[in-house]
Amino acid sequence: MRKERFGISIPAELSKRIKELADKRGVTRSEVVTEIVRNYVNDLEHENMPHHCSGVMIVVKKEVEISLESLYETFKEIITGYTHQHVGDLCVNVVFVSGSSQRIENLSRSLNSCGCFTRFLPLHVKEPWRET
Repeated sequence: MRKERFGISIPAELSKRIKELADKRGVTRSEVVTEIVRNYVNDLEHENMPHHCSGVMIVVKKEVEISLESLYETFKEIITGYTHQHVGDLCVNVVFVSGSSQRIENLSRSLNSCGCFTRFLPLHVKEPWRET
């Protein structure tokens, strides 16, 4: 794979954390930064390019005051299932989704507006910069 070198400036504390991660994993800082950037680019592409996809949404909230099930009902055409678990004082849901990327993003935003932390993990990720 062809590589390209360029300079960036980041805060010293962040640079130190990247170096520590690289040392713990036994890889170079470049490999850590490449993985971070690859994941970030994949996330941005996923958000910005309308398409059909499937994935897992992790939903975390402290002390649920509202029923997430009623919100899930609003998005039932994209939710294929979910599981619920309590971990300490956290309420954790793993939601399986399949459908329009815009509708999945709407679900995430609706959950965020309820005070939930969400993280969507697509099951299929395109990496256009990889040579075949």
